[in-house]
Amino acid sequence: MKTPPGMSVIVRTTTRVVSGFILIFGCYVLASGHSGPGGGFAFGVIVALALLLVLLAFGREAAKKFIHRRIVALAAGSSVLALLVIGLLGYLGTPEAPGGSFFLQFLPQGKPFQTLSGGTALLADLAVGVMLAALIFGVLTSLSLFHGRQRPDTSEPVEEVAPNHVDVPKEE
Repeated sequence: MKTPPGMSVIVRTTTRVVSGFILIFGCYVLASGHSGPGGGFAFGVIVALALLLVLLAFGREAAKKFIHRRIVALAAGSSVLALLVIGLLGYLGTPEAPGGSFFLQFLPQGKPFQTLSGGTALLADLAVGVMLAALIFGVLTSLSLFHGRQRPDTSEPVEEVAPNHVDVPKEE
């Protein structure tokens, strides 16, 4: 019987359960970031680590099926574009302050310490978080793909990569 790639059954099952909760916690940190500790940077790191947990638990091939590199590139590019658009929309100003400036608050601000009280801060944090999550995940995935490979112009031996699982001999 062929063993599936990645970690053991216990680690894969735990990852299936825990990764959703990690993503929900990241959304909470994003939503409450403008009124307390957190925000886009913390959201991006938490989401990237949840995706890396899936990569480590299920192996590279399973992670490629789950998260395609074009999706990562699209997420990073569109979040940079969204951040630029949010910043430029400040130039349009508001009825109270026509002829605004870069990143001017053009959305109404709610009551302090409520989820939707930050105006454009929540949108900017979301764009920063998605960009950071895509970049961290993309860089670490790329590093894992090239682990153990030899550069063609060197004569150094290729590093042996340890398997992710140990084969236990079957009792007969």
